[in-house]
Amino acid sequence: MTKQELTARDKGYCQTYYYKSIQERKCVSCPKPAMPGILKCKKHRDYGLAFAKKYRAARKAAGLCTVCKKPAKKAWRGRMMCLKHRNLYLQRAKEAAAKNMALGLCRRCKSPAKQDRTMCQKHLDEVTAYNKKVALKRKNKN
Repeated sequence: MTKQELTARDKGYCQTYYYKSIQERKCVSCPKPAMPGILKCKKHRDYGLAFAKKYRAARKAAGLCTVCKKPAKKAWRGRMMCLKHRNLYLQRAKEAAAKNMALGLCRRCKSPAKQDRTMCQKHLDEVTAYNKKVALKRKNKN
């Protein structure tokens, strides 16, 4: 068999194993039972999260987009993203907020919103405190 044939065969086997593991509710990386709603066992999930966190931190330190490795101009809300991914993030956030508001939920979390408001009491308090802080800074500048 050629190298391409071997690669295709192995890829087919991996896909078969992957889907079989999902159907049997087993970890896709080992034969242990998967966590509810997750495709991996606790050990492999924790390993994957730790690896991703380290990987994102390295990209952020290098000034690169944490999604695509393209240069990011500056950190934005604690995230290092290029303009393309920042806009995509904002679009998804707006869609999620609109969906929550249509259901009568807080636009930042899924708690019930206060009557005639778009946020729960916790987030209303946070926004009010932030707005007071900004107003005080503006007043002190003038």
